[in-house]
Amino acid sequence: MENVTWFSYGPPPHNRRKRLMMQIRIYPFALTILAWALLGSAPAQTTQVNSTDLYDKSTGALQLSQRSRRNLDAPRNEERSAAIERQLQPIALNFGATEDQQPDRGTLWQHFPRQQKGHPPGVQVEVQPSGAERFSYPSQTIQHGSLRWVAACGLIGATNVVLRFDQPAVKPEPWTIRLIFADTEESVQHGLRVFDIYVQGKQVEKNFDIYNESGGVNNSVVKIYNDIPVQDHLEISLVSRKAGKLPPRISGLEMTTPSPRRRSRF
Repeated sequence: MENVTWFSYGPPPHNRRKRLMMQIRIYPFALTILAWALLGSAPAQTTQVNSTDLYDKSTGALQLSQRSRRNLDAPRNEERSAAIERQLQPIALNFGATEDQQPDRGTLWQHFPRQQKGHPPGVQVEVQPSGAERFSYPSQTIQHGSLRWVAACGLIGATNVVLRFDQPAVKPEPWTIRLIFADTEESVQHGLRVFDIYVQGKQVEKNFDIYNESGGVNNSVVKIYNDIPVQDHLEISLVSRKAGKLPPRISGLEMTTPSPRRRSRF
């Protein structure tokens, strides 16, 4: 049988040109998909590649314009800002109380320790020593001062209170801290309960005497400290003085959201 050799000269020249032009058009689109894969999962919303995006033939890389980079980073920045907003919400704790309270739909005061084991939403609360004595009286017990229903409850013997936030700020933010105190023991007199107060390791009160500051027994006193830097935790320390025979006590703690103009910009 005679051997036959077949020769293929390929498609006509004009067909090869069409195939080449199609490859040139598809190549930048494939590079865009590859860029998304390298940067991470594609964003939920379609990101358009602008006409100003350039393809570097020498390196084979797609150079995104500033506008396209902002579009790719937008979902990540929005999620980050939302986390910061959650962390910047006011926090108020009523020590020794048995339930949460929100008078006049204002600040929500969360009770601690919780009746069911756990922590208030968004924050981990640590009190030392863990065996601090708890007291709770009717709000009518406090005769003078503000936040009487907060001052009617509290902890006796707590020397350290730490709040650790689930969503820390990117950098320290200035907060206003309010501490609420009251002495409900009829036997208390001047100089029996004296202690120093530290906020974030800095002494803010020396020889603090609830009896003197509030004007007597069953009166509340609120101490306010501005521009306290807080990033991922807040620490309050109550250190007894040698002159005081009774341990420190505290009723409430409130962190007020800083002004929007003073927040970090991203």
